[in-house]
Amino acid sequence: YAAKFCDDYVYGGYDDWFLPSEEEARLIFLNLCNKGSYNFSRSYWSSSEGNDEYGLMIDFSDGFSCYVLRQNMRPVRAIRAF
Repeated sequence: YAAKFCDDYVYGGYDDWFLPSEEEARLIFLNLCNKGSYNFSRSYWSSSEGNDEYGLMIDFSDGFSCYVLRQNMRPVRAIRAF
């Protein structure tokens, strides 16, 4: 559901949003959150998977990640390539 939400998302006239991979989410944390530019103080889904039941979440307050059952409703942070 998270990836489809990002794929269907339209904002600011752009429709090329996607769900970030673990590596892309870590770069967001390192380059924005960790340096104090933004305060995303919660965990977000990534497109990285553990298996058919678990997906990887990245905590943007501390950079840690964990696998969570996909059936859990969690926040999504859509991104665009630039």
